[in-house]
Amino acid sequence: MRAFFSRVTQILQPRAANDQDRATIRTIQFALLILFFGLSPLFIINYFWEMSGLPESVSIIMVLILLALGLVNRGYIQASVLIVAATLIGVVTYNATFGQGIHDISIVAFPGILIVTALVLEIRAILVLTIITVAAVGWLVYGEMANLARHSSINPGDPGDFFVVSLVIAISAIWVALISQQNRRNLRQAQIELSERRRFEEQMHFNAFHDHLTGLPNRALLLDRLNQLIRRRRRSPDFRVAILFMDLDGFKDINDSRGHRAGDELLVAVAQRVREILREADTVARLGGDEFVILLADLGETGEAIDVARRVQEQLMLPFVLADGNVVTSASIGIVYGDGAYAIADDMLKDADIAMYRSKALGKAQHQVFDLTMREKILARVRLQTELRGALERGEFELFYQPVVRIATGQVVGVEALLRWRHPQIGLAVPGDFLALAEENGLMLPIGGWVLRTACRQVQAWNAARPADKPLSVSINISQKQFVHPDFTG
Repeated sequence: MRAFFSRVTQILQPRAANDQDRATIRTIQFALLILFFGLSPLFIINYFWEMSGLPESVSIIMVLILLALGLVNRGYIQASVLIVAATLIGVVTYNATFGQGIHDISIVAFPGILIVTALVLEIRAILVLTIITVAAVGWLVYGEMANLARHSSINPGDPGDFFVVSLVIAISAIWVALISQQNRRNLRQAQIELSERRRFEEQMHFNAFHDHLTGLPNRALLLDRLNQLIRRRRRSPDFRVAILFMDLDGFKDINDSRGHRAGDELLVAVAQRVREILREADTVARLGGDEFVILLADLGETGEAIDVARRVQEQLMLPFVLADGNVVTSASIGIVYGDGAYAIADDMLKDADIAMYRSKALGKAQHQVFDLTMREKILARVRLQTELRGALERGEFELFYQPVVRIATGQVVGVEALLRWRHPQIGLAVPGDFLALAEENGLMLPIGGWVLRTACRQVQAWNAARPADKPLSVSINISQKQFVHPDFTG
């Protein structure tokens, strides 16, 4: 019951732009609800008096009132009012046909229906409704003349009755239509604004969960779907799910050489090509940049995810036809199977990312299935990276000097400076263990600067201690980033 009233409250939230339009729409909605709940007691009346045809008539009206409420909420005000009015006219006609015919008391509802609806309907809709009503009156007169009425009438119907009743109906409709033009204009504007607002809200909702460039689901929608599948996997162990974390190889080079427009065009083409490979139940999402994630649901066999990865890689290696020429690319893919160890989508996504970087390390167009050793290596790498950042301040770097000897004389003419990192746990680390990390994290400039200063001071001290000998030279390895830095001088 609480859910029902919550839904009613939601329906009764007008979305028109201004207070006047909002009030008008709310009035129509409340009128429809009052009509809906007002008809309910008729079922109780029928239970005691068994009025023939009443339950069917009332049920039809109540269903159509609910339909009209939905139409009003969506901005179709004219259609909702026309549906309810035409239904009421039909029900009145049905009851009068098998009652007193044209003399049945229920036909007094005809002018009332037209008067009320003329306040909100357009002229054309009023004309249609008037024609329907006049046709209903004509049918009732014909029924009287053909003795269709269930109860005989004191005054049998004749064409004069048709003329009089039709005239009253037409005058009522025309008079109200003329004096309510402004109200109809307000409603028409409200309907336009309501439709525009609804389209805007739908677009905003779409934008919140989709990538603006490719139209694919974004990270938020992907995580939501993945969490649902993980919960289903935990309830049904036989249900298999996997994700493929995909990164385009060499996309930065394409973006830099061809421009961002070509890069965007390639991303859209990649999204379209991947979508064509997948099943309806699968999802492909774009996380940003050139990173895509494929979510595979209800896998038949464990190897099916690898087969999908291969098909995707094969398709992406085919040339892409862009506006400024063809482009060839490939993709590195990391694969993770959603076993019972995963409770949230983020953890599964992180492991797929790790597997993707592992496949990139093996070369282009590779795919790797995640295992725990990958995570351990990544964690060790992250720890090393963190420790590397503070190694310079802690004085953990050391320089070793290898003599440079002239073979002909055996004389030491210089030295080569060799960098080592005395790590507190792993011991003496050679450059191959940490220099790549230093390059990736922007630490080469401070480390390289320290090496230059320390080596030069040491050689200067040695030369000062042996003034009679020929000065020693020093050889130092310089990184590319040091060479291109503006503060570096040769």
